Amino acid sequence: MTPEQRKAEVRQLWDKCFPDSEAFKDLYFSMRYTDENTLTQERDGHIVSALQILTYPLTLGTIPCNEVNCPEKSEEEQPAEEEQPAGDEQPAAGEHSARGEQPAEDVQPMKTEQLTMGYISGACTHPEYQRQGLMSQLIGQAIRKMHRDGMDVCTLIPSSLEALELYQRLGYEVVSYRFKKISHPTKRDLTIEDFQKVGPAYIDSSEDDWDNLNKGLTLETADHFSTEAIQFLNQCLATYPSSVLHPAEDLKVVQADLRLAQGTVYLLKLQEKIVALAVVSIHRCDDGIRMLVVHEFQTLAREYERELAIRICRANRTITLYHHSLPPYQQADPKPLEGEDPISYINCGPLAMLRIVNAPRLMARYAKLHPQLQWTFDLSDDCIAENQGRYIIDKGQCQVMSRPASNEVEQLTAPQLAHKVFYPLQPHFTLMLDE
Repeated sequence: MTPEQRKAEVRQLWDKCFPDSEAFKDLYFSMRYTDENTLTQERDGHIVSALQILTYPLTLGTIPCNEVNCPEKSEEEQPAEEEQPAGDEQPAAGEHSARGEQPAEDVQPMKTEQLTMGYISGACTHPEYQRQGLMSQLIGQAIRKMHRDGMDVCTLIPSSLEALELYQRLGYEVVSYRFKKISHPTKRDLTIEDFQKVGPAYIDSSEDDWDNLNKGLTLETADHFSTEAIQFLNQCLATYPSSVLHPAEDLKVVQADLRLAQGTVYLLKLQEKIVALAVVSIHRCDDGIRMLVVHEFQTLAREYERELAIRICRANRTITLYHHSLPPYQQADPKPLEGEDPISYINCGPLAMLRIVNAPRLMARYAKLHPQLQWTFDLSDDCIAENQGRYIIDKGQCQVMSRPASNEVEQLTAPQLAHKVFYPLQPHFTLMLDE
């Protein structure tokens, strides 16, 4: 089968499995699909199962140490506590000191290691050939291919509970959850109970309806990511303990998809410098109601977050924003600041699943980030034999040796190790085409 024939058959398979528009399929198969990144299974000379492997950078960092995630130390080992100036408290685990309190120019990226992540997209099997183990075989082939190609981890977003259970059997572990919220940034007295009674409401705005709009801030809109916007987005993502980064080439695909969804990139600027960014699309429900869906919202200070939300609502003559996927710092700190509007937080279940592909290289980077850590464990992996062994982490180094016959140290499987390393970090996944 020629590459052109393969591409045509994979697209026909998409027609059977996904309800995507022709415009989206044109986008995907022109900008994302390649013969090299596609794996397939055939029956009777036709492709009946397929997937693509897309490559992204994924940051691996740390979270602040507390009594929950750090081993206890004796009093002799405890460093002397330094007095903190009033109002300069350290963030709790799961929060990020770079988020919200400092001016934009003071925000610094977190110390991280950058991993190579393979992201499985478009995984599908023809309805007549499902439940025959084809996708399990294909995922296994993909994992081994990623190992050969030098990738560190593999991720995916499960489309259903059934898919999640399949991926768990193949060594994938849930490492982050999708939280959504409904916010009303322009009407302080609107409660969630009110929203549930009346549904989305729209208002004719006037200058009297809006406050704090003249602070030297300006709002710009675009249907694409400028170089400045790309730099700002990845600067914000670099402050997270773990996040998918979006190179310029990837954002070209995202912005093409954004145009299909009538989406807009909103930039809030202070003295010509970006201080907040949001990616918003308009979704029309079956009953005709228009929803503003926020796919990404990055800001260097909470004050700018509210201001940008207000201006987005004003520009669209609405009082409600639906945040599609919250960043980890908002999940960890769900309470609005004093004077902010009522917010409804919704836990929508698992978002991203991860499978370790190259454990020795991953743990070498993990050890480098945790120079004080002493940890010895045996790792078993049914899919990638090269990952198996005894791992000894000490003084920022990771040594891997053959597993002894004895089991006197901690015994871990690949999913258990993924949970220990990544679940506390809650990797941030947004602007993925399969969301």
